[in-house]
Amino acid sequence: MGQLSEPVDARSALQHGCGNAGAFVVEKQLHAGHPLGAMVHRADCTVIQREANPISADDGRQALTGDEKFFHACEFCRPDEHLGIPD
Repeated sequence: MGQLSEPVDARSALQHGCGNAGAFVVEKQLHAGHPLGAMVHRADCTVIQREANPISADDGRQALTGDEKFFHACEFCRPDEHLGIPD
């Protein structure tokens, strides 16, 4: 996966040009060692609660098809469906 940019508030990602349907963010995990890891969202998701980094669709797809202990999809905005990742 490519290097993530400097952390930004996910809501401000929309102001940075990440608000289109193909834009995604990674929300930091609850705490180090949390079993679910970080959560991938669509950039326009309304349930993001912590600091998040914008990522490309390719990086989002790679994160969600890799090891589930590192990344998982938001159950509300379902970025996996928008990226064409089968259940």
